[in-house]
Amino acid sequence: MSTAAELTLPEGTITMLFTDIEGSTVLLQRLGASYRDVLSQQQRIMRAAIQEHGGHEMGTEGDSFYVVFSSATAAVRAAVEAQRALLGVSVGGGHLRVRMGLHTGEPDRHEGGYVGLDVHQAARVAAAANGGQIVLTEATWSLADGHVTETVRDLGWHRLKDIQEPVHLLRLVVPDLVDEDQPVRTIGVPASLPHPATSFVAREELIAHVDGRLREPSIRFITLVGPGGVGKTRLAIAIAERSAAWVRDGVFFVGLSEVRTNEDVWAAIADTIGVAATDREPAALLAWLRDRSVLLVLDNLEQLPQVHQVVARLVAETVAPELLVTSRRPVHVGAEQLVPVPPLDLSDAVELFLQRLAAVRPGDPGDLAVVRELCERVDGIPLAIELLAARGQVLSPAAMLEQFTDGLDLRSRTVDLPARQRSLTAVLDWSHELLAPAAATGFRRLGAISGVFGLAAATAALDMSETEALDVLLDLVEASLLMSVEAPGGAPEFLMLRVVDTYASLLLEQDEDELAATRSRLTAHVQEWAAATSGELRSRTHLAARDRIDRRQQLIRRVLADALAPGSPDAVLGVQLAADLITYWYTCGYETEGGRWLSLAAQAAERLDDALEGTDRVAVTRALHGLAIILLQQGRLAEGEALLRRCLAAWRAAGDLGRASVELNSLALARRSQGDSAEAGELFREAIELARASGEAGLQINAMSNLALLELDRGSPAEALPLLREVLVLDTQAGDPWGISADHVNIATALVLAGETAEARAVLMEHGPTGLELGDTDLAVEIVENLAFVCAAEGRDEVAAAMFGAARDAREAARLPRVGPDLDRLDALLAPARTRLGARWESAVAAGSGLSLTEAFSLGVDADGSDDRGRAG
Repeated sequence: MSTAAELTLPEGTITMLFTDIEGSTVLLQRLGASYRDVLSQQQRIMRAAIQEHGGHEMGTEGDSFYVVFSSATAAVRAAVEAQRALLGVSVGGGHLRVRMGLHTGEPDRHEGGYVGLDVHQAARVAAAANGGQIVLTEATWSLADGHVTETVRDLGWHRLKDIQEPVHLLRLVVPDLVDEDQPVRTIGVPASLPHPATSFVAREELIAHVDGRLREPSIRFITLVGPGGVGKTRLAIAIAERSAAWVRDGVFFVGLSEVRTNEDVWAAIADTIGVAATDREPAALLAWLRDRSVLLVLDNLEQLPQVHQVVARLVAETVAPELLVTSRRPVHVGAEQLVPVPPLDLSDAVELFLQRLAAVRPGDPGDLAVVRELCERVDGIPLAIELLAARGQVLSPAAMLEQFTDGLDLRSRTVDLPARQRSLTAVLDWSHELLAPAAATGFRRLGAISGVFGLAAATAALDMSETEALDVLLDLVEASLLMSVEAPGGAPEFLMLRVVDTYASLLLEQDEDELAATRSRLTAHVQEWAAATSGELRSRTHLAARDRIDRRQQLIRRVLADALAPGSPDAVLGVQLAADLITYWYTCGYETEGGRWLSLAAQAAERLDDALEGTDRVAVTRALHGLAIILLQQGRLAEGEALLRRCLAAWRAAGDLGRASVELNSLALARRSQGDSAEAGELFREAIELARASGEAGLQINAMSNLALLELDRGSPAEALPLLREVLVLDTQAGDPWGISADHVNIATALVLAGETAEARAVLMEHGPTGLELGDTDLAVEIVENLAFVCAAEGRDEVAAAMFGAARDAREAARLPRVGPDLDRLDALLAPARTRLGARWESAVAAGSGLSLTEAFSLGVDADGSDDRGRAG
């Protein structure tokens, strides 16, 4: 541009016009050489209009123009005149379609032109237009309005590429031109999205998943479902922000938490979109939405029982819009795709807590284990975590944990939160109030249950048929008050979050009669189930039975706590349940916990002693026997022996030879552990005689095995081995995996004592892994200790010491000390290695302290291929 031309460029406020041909590449391919004539016509028309209205052509590139005007009115008139003339340019089957954009601002002069954000914004406005349209900003129309005959249609606020703030766009309506009523091509309308004051944590995978599904042509309607406070609204906003990059005609967030009728839903959608008054009725609104690429975020629908009618019409009577709904329950429209929103996993929950805590309590949060415990206590629910963190103004995380009860007392002091979001109680009140009567009753009764439960337990608690119970459970799952969890084998299982369970329990406790009746039904069911399942623990289905009980641990603990509490009408059932679980606690690594429950069962039995008779007294005696066994394991020999003698007297009085045989066997073990091998032998032999007399052949197995241990105590492994191998045959015939593993351990001990080290190693290496898998801590420790004996005998002293270190730690943690002859044998078999290592023994033992029992066993197995022998020198 010449210097003279530069001097004529307008200064200050100017209006910029950008234009280009829509689909020029396609036109070029279609028209071939004729495209040059079309381009020439377009350029002549544009330059004539520019010159007529005093415009300054700043640049032409291909089919595009960049023009500036000192007057917004002149710019509008030039654009209109050009569009009218372009109607006469034929491109075969229609006229040439040119898109035009106008924006007014104050760009800076630079060399021969202008620079500044206004220039870029004007170009983006033109890029948003469709062919035949004149799109302008509010800045331009505010100057031209009243000076031109044309009118405008308000397009609302839009995001333009690379422009940080939303821009208010309008489309010029020219009476004698075709009304090109096509949605402008912006990248969304985030101005309709809420702007939360705090950052959004985690959920990236879920955001990407939902955004990806919304992009699929076959999916137009997704519902985010989850319990109150889990973060559905925040997630929906994050998804909408992501989707704004590809939803062409806008993203609209419609908050419906205060809406109660379908009419108000339609009004809220119209208000949010900002349609004209003539388009607010449902039919007109649907027509307006029909072909527009928009994302409607409908937030909080659960309180609207008929909202499915609105959603169904939005899906059926439009083509392009996408729907993203948040609700505590499904909408139940055919096209609906459900996406469950779970609580945060532990790492993300901790991150959220720390972020929110830093806002009110900067500095070191202290022990992160405390933070993790807090997050677990509230099930990773984001609202609960935020309410907890807000207490950081006056409490450290450690103080929060110390004061924590059940989470229902957590409240927000933030005044701009909806009332239903200011506490967990309010959140749950909202969900509970929306339940139908049958579902509300079911929810209340399920408050007697904790942890994972199946249909049978639910049927018992609900006092309903399976069909009725399934309906209630489905209602509660759909209300996000209950979760359906995956169970082995595909059987339906369910789980309540802890805070939800606590809330349901409080509702149930408001009616003492209903509480007592529900607990009694549930206790009876769990006791019957546990008796049947525990019976499989000494069978070939041991592992499956153990896993089933493992999955019901929380339920069992809850039932035991209620049934064994002072004054409980279900004390007898509670004692029976404790007795039924003895084998589980004893063989699956829960000796300490089992001892606590059996002590409570004994106390409950003492309170009921005069009223007990028949099967109830049998259950009490069985529970006392179990407690005695665990006391023996813990080294409390005198206490255990006293209980065993009490149980033996009860069985003798009842004439029960089989159970008397069991008590004699256990009593013999107690005497053996206290060094009285003579009485122990007599008791073992009497146990075998009573077992044979009872006709229950399996009962003699334990007594025979323990009689063999007496032979080992006497230093006679050659006498013990035939007995142990006979016992192994009997256990194998009975299909008792625990007994088989224990037999192999005892055989290995006898082989080591007999000097058959290689054979002992072979037995342990073949059968040890199976025994470790059973989950019995006592048995697992014995396996590791026996392999340590083998390593010591082989001269692998440091390996033996490390294995002993791991086994010793496991015994201390489980309170399972070796006592009597067993302790003497351990000391004797490890003594050579201890002597050879001398001062290095303790450091070698310490090297194994961090190992699990499985790792320690592997250490002994791997030593078989090494040459680590006799390094004590």
